[in-house]
Amino acid sequence: MSNAVIINISADGVQLQIDDRIGAPVVIKEACHIDDIDALCDTIKNALNVLTVSQLEAAEIFVIEAILYPVTFKKQLCDLFFKTLNCSSATFLPSPLMHCIANDISAAIAVEIDYNYITCTPVYDYRILENGIKVSKRSSRRQNGSRNNSGNKNTATALTGDTSHNDDDDDEFSLNTLIRNVFEVLPIDIRAILRDRIFLIGRDVDEILQAVQPSDLTTGAYKFLISKGSLCGGQHYLDILRACETSHVMTVSRNAYNGNWATIPDWYNIKFLS
Repeated sequence: MSNAVIINISADGVQLQIDDRIGAPVVIKEACHIDDIDALCDTIKNALNVLTVSQLEAAEIFVIEAILYPVTFKKQLCDLFFKTLNCSSATFLPSPLMHCIANDISAAIAVEIDYNYITCTPVYDYRILENGIKVSKRSSRRQNGSRNNSGNKNTATALTGDTSHNDDDDDEFSLNTLIRNVFEVLPIDIRAILRDRIFLIGRDVDEILQAVQPSDLTTGAYKFLISKGSLCGGQHYLDILRACETSHVMTVSRNAYNGNWATIPDWYNIKFLS
């Protein structure tokens, strides 16, 4: 892995770590709305301009992605990596797993707060429990980073379940309700472990913690944690791959992709192979 590039795509934008194993890694952070795939690809392309043509040809790309990004989104990224930049390979890593690896925890629930959605993903023994994944729309009051004059009060209401005078849609849930829905479908013997390991990740986390009372966040004996970050997890995972000198099942190579016989790897389709 002479030129490893870790690309972390989150609600806060894009982070790139370029590691050629010579000196300190180069970290680039760019603000970009992740719902605009064309702008996102342009941001990544511009950030990778620091590499020469030969470095790009040898570059192994590791993309840390949200759990529910569609395959069409990843196809555009692969077109960028292989058809435009001619990179060597691309590996897709689910962000909930990277948060677990970053914090040296094999079991947890990752609560990822995006512009428009909140996604809860349970992980046990470093495996995603797909039956427990739950999603809620964020209130229109919070979409696109907008907020009205009520400020923190609306944040507390939307996330802790005070639904008095609530105008939310049927697919909008408070954070407590969303987490409770996750636990209802989890095996009983792992619930106690996961209750103490819930990561709050993404937008407005600091505001949320300031807006709600401690009792709101401990309803049902939940314990909320702040993650060291999925980029940190990606770094650790890269070190593991280097030590093992092995490839990852979520990897697609340039030759395979351009040969039109490779499928874009998706964690759900190969979950039983990992």
